Amino acid sequence: MAKPASPLIEETRQSNNSADSHLLTCGEQERAIVQGIQSFWFRHLSHRPQRITCQLFSNSVAIVIEDSVTLPEQFLVTRDKAATAQMARQAIHKFLRPQLSVLLEKILGTKVLVLFCDTTLAEKCTGVVAVLAQSPAVRNPESIPKSTSKRKPILGD
Repeated sequence: MAKPASPLIEETRQSNNSADSHLLTCGEQERAIVQGIQSFWFRHLSHRPQRITCQLFSNSVAIVIEDSVTLPEQFLVTRDKAATAQMARQAIHKFLRPQLSVLLEKILGTKVLVLFCDTTLAEKCTGVVAVLAQSPAVRNPESIPKSTSKRKPILGD
């Protein structure tokens, strides 16, 4: 017969469960990022991407934004002005990068050390990778791929 847990262990379990209950799950964090980026993209670029995919990793987040290219950029590309469209997109990235970092920091509750962003105009797709100061706090950390509590990003040193 199993021995009942001591009152102290049971109290610790309950306090840990209540402390974790306010945390979002990994999937909820990813959905919050997707929704935040959809809103952000429309607010700043007046464009609604078709699909956004997000994946949290131990100390980073990867985001793919499909159909991310705006109508003016598409117009330039179809008029053989791809170089001009690429210059416009670089300016857009320069504007968006700090604001995307703030958005991710707000949702994930951790500092963004570096944010990489690039778009392929031909495929109308944008990729974003953010390196985080630490793994985001989630209710189910075991569901984050490559998640280890001891792993720190090299950039944090």
